[in-house]
Amino acid sequence: MGGYQRQILLLSGDASTIKRDLTESVTEGCWFEWHRLGGCGAGEIRLTTRFVDRDQIGVGDWVRCSYQDGQPWYLGRVESREAMSPAGLMLRLEGMSVQLGEVFPGGFAGAGTAPLRWGASDLFGDDP
Repeated sequence: MGGYQRQILLLSGDASTIKRDLTESVTEGCWFEWHRLGGCGAGEIRLTTRFVDRDQIGVGDWVRCSYQDGQPWYLGRVESREAMSPAGLMLRLEGMSVQLGEVFPGGFAGAGTAPLRWGASDLFGDDP
């Protein structure tokens, strides 16, 4: 039996369609945050890509990291892309919790009324 095999996929803006396999392009490095409340947090992936391939990854696309057997361990939305010289691309990601910032419980009740927003205010007692 082989060891750990990573798989990094680029998904469409609604995360329903695989656009491209990025596994071989991720050689410069990456990091991710996991939050106790909210799951996947910020992340960054540095790709080595040819110039012509850079436009295939758009802001709003999703990146899923998983084991080769398909078990995912991170899902993040591309928030920004930065071209790097001579041949590279840095993707800044935000995890699924970024979606919570776009949900407005109660909606917009009327003109001039702010939407209702709730958050986790009961912090873990051992947090600094």
